Amino acid sequence: MKNPESIPCYCISHVQPVVPERFYTDVVALGEYGRDLPCHVSKVDSFWDEARPVAFSSAGLAVIPKIVEASSTASVVGICSYRKIILPKAHAPINPLRFQVETLLSDVEGLSLADCLPPNLEHEFLVTGPVYFTDGIIGQYSKYHVLRDLLDYAALAIELGVLSQEEAKEFLMCPILIPGGCDVGFYPRQWLLETLGKLEILGREFVKRYGNRILGYDQFNRRALNFLGERLGSFFVLSELMRRYQGQITYNIGNRYPSGSSQLMDPSQTLTFIPPEIFGRMHVFVENYGTYSGGLAD
Repeated sequence: MKNPESIPCYCISHVQPVVPERFYTDVVALGEYGRDLPCHVSKVDSFWDEARPVAFSSAGLAVIPKIVEASSTASVVGICSYRKIILPKAHAPINPLRFQVETLLSDVEGLSLADCLPPNLEHEFLVTGPVYFTDGIIGQYSKYHVLRDLLDYAALAIELGVLSQEEAKEFLMCPILIPGGCDVGFYPRQWLLETLGKLEILGREFVKRYGNRILGYDQFNRRALNFLGERLGSFFVLSELMRRYQGQITYNIGNRYPSGSSQLMDPSQTLTFIPPEIFGRMHVFVENYGTYSGGLAD
């Protein structure tokens, strides 16, 4: 069940994906793009179709469980975005951007998902390498985003039973981010469906309560639900890896760095209990040999 040809990969996109078709199985389409496609969000859950102006790609992630349950029995499931995908190793020059080790791919003729993935995904997870925040998730979020959103999100997670109070504290103070969280990568099917189910419940209520507030933000912070879901998704990934491999996060490595900094981590030195094959490289496809810049609300 776990060879590359049997692993489905769902591409969440609001436009024609830049990622070549040979890298994904289906497009989970958003907004006005692809409304006639079988996996358009509107055909799966009308709430998330209507919430798209505040939810952005989180609307697509929210419906992934229903799509997977209806279309695949594979034990590993992949998710990519319209331009990003995780692959085991770099296939072009490395370019560190926005806290992620990313690779820009302009010319990948003949390359496909089956070419890039190993014969099996022994460990079921394939995610990008970690980033260390000296002041934890809460410190990093308060520096770049609206702290009130993170605190409301965590409080709502406790209220809805998604996190216990102790887990919420660990989440806010966690010094490690797996960029992409549950949004971009390959994951064990059952774990992914359960985890995305939690994020969907939380995201739905967050949109209902705070959506109007978020719509008043600038282009960047209007993507609050994406930022929040990425961080909680990352926390869930780390928690599962710690459970599987009986390890603990090293919290004192930040003593090397000044407060408020963010550092790319070498997992072979800091997360030694996790098999190194689990950490791949974030690849960004660009058109016409262009360059990559971080996305804004579209």
